[in-house]
Amino acid sequence: MTETGIILRWLHLLGGLSLPGIFLIGWLAHPGLPHVWRTRLDRLAFFSALLLGASGALLLAYQSAVVTGQPGSALDPAVWLSVLHGTRFGAVWSWRMSLTLVLALLILARDRAEPALGRSVYFVLTAGMAVTIVGLMPWSGHAAAVETDGPFALISATLHLLAAALWFGALAPLLWLLAGTVREQSGVERAFVVRAFKRFSALALGLMTILILSGITNTLVHVASIPALLGTIYGRLVLLKIVLLAPLLAMAWHLRRRLGRFEQPAVSRHGARWLLREWLMAALITGIAARLGLTL
Repeated sequence: MTETGIILRWLHLLGGLSLPGIFLIGWLAHPGLPHVWRTRLDRLAFFSALLLGASGALLLAYQSAVVTGQPGSALDPAVWLSVLHGTRFGAVWSWRMSLTLVLALLILARDRAEPALGRSVYFVLTAGMAVTIVGLMPWSGHAAAVETDGPFALISATLHLLAAALWFGALAPLLWLLAGTVREQSGVERAFVVRAFKRFSALALGLMTILILSGITNTLVHVASIPALLGTIYGRLVLLKIVLLAPLLAMAWHLRRRLGRFEQPAVSRHGARWLLREWLMAALITGIAARLGLTL
């Protein structure tokens, strides 16, 4: 059952971490973002919310089986209700899935909701929901179980996830938009994507710094010594994340060097390929994080 839990957590992380980054790219590309690109970002955000909700429902079934030790409990609504009402996982799950449902509905009803609320209010509301959905994740994880320095551990874990969401989550929409301009050979639309890419690149260093520092803090909280780092599964997984981070940083640096020439179609194609590699590497690291969530 552990393998099932890892896959579900990985899919859940992919959906959740993508949402804040999608809203970030929409904000960075504004003003004047062509309607076709805004529609594509909305579709990507809705798909991410759908993945988050579907994997969240399956995680509830999985957790029900784990709590009882009986695989059949995954299909028992009575056990689901017991988990929802009697565990921290259930309480956090309820809040996060409720927000995910409301966010998905707001995305679907954007043409009506945005004029009614106003563009700024709509954006703050939906982006705030996306950030909150991710920010609540540590409240049902290892950080919430730390007995000493519990608030500090939660703050560090939350910062780590939010930095990862804003950075990793931005890669998919950037890739999709940049690849779209290559296919359609649209210089005007490519200019909007390049502008978003340049603005994101200016933020990426700060996000990566927060990601690394909070990651070090999380390691110190959960791994008390060098022997524990080297001699436990949890510690070795942390080291693997660190090792994979190096080529990821190299890819980001390579893309940043070529930013000034992204207006050229050939360079845009090259950038799209490198963005895909960067996203795949980040997705692999996310998979390791999913494994960490079931290890300690």
